[in-house]
Amino acid sequence: HTGPITRAVFTSDGLRILTGSEDASMRLWDAFSGEVIGTIRGHLLPVLGCVFVPGHSSGENLRGVVQSADWSALSASRDKSIKMWDLQSGQLLRTYKGHVGRVLCIAIKAYTEYREGEDPIKMTLVASGSWDRSCKIWDLESGELLHDLGGPEESNTSPNSNGHLNAVTGVSFSPDGSVIATGSDDETMRLWNVLTGEELKSYQGHDNG
Repeated sequence: HTGPITRAVFTSDGLRILTGSEDASMRLWDAFSGEVIGTIRGHLLPVLGCVFVPGHSSGENLRGVVQSADWSALSASRDKSIKMWDLQSGQLLRTYKGHVGRVLCIAIKAYTEYREGEDPIKMTLVASGSWDRSCKIWDLESGELLHDLGGPEESNTSPNSNGHLNAVTGVSFSPDGSVIATGSDDETMRLWNVLTGEELKSYQGHDNG
């Protein structure tokens, strides 16, 4: 990298590490040798967050050896976009656009929705937090925006909350994927129902963002 590293994450098997940087790139590293396996470029501004997409694989890795299936990744950037990448080829698979401020953080979770009398609906959800005060929830595969929690009033889909008063700096799914926690520069943490977009609780106790 030629700029500060903003994020570093391991693959599920611990063999590789993905880093995002203010040089607007991501790099994939061999966790044992320190060798750079690949470099991903495509954002116009710094990469502020990155996460592996569990279970996405094209088969063999860059060295022809089948290992973990974590061969796709998501990146969040100051250019207001989220991108999904094939880490083997470096190909851009999808771009998620909707934020009107820099995207500061990102999380991913497999989720199963159960409806009475219907087969379970399985999907992989992506949550992104932004300088625009919103947390957006996306369908990974389709790129569809499912919920826009807080942020500009005209786009907010929460039925009971205007959301955070400042930038959303952290997002995390509950273990079952049904609830998302958001942290903000407004010194609060909020819990949201992933299915309905309803705000469940708000916690305040920190004295700084």
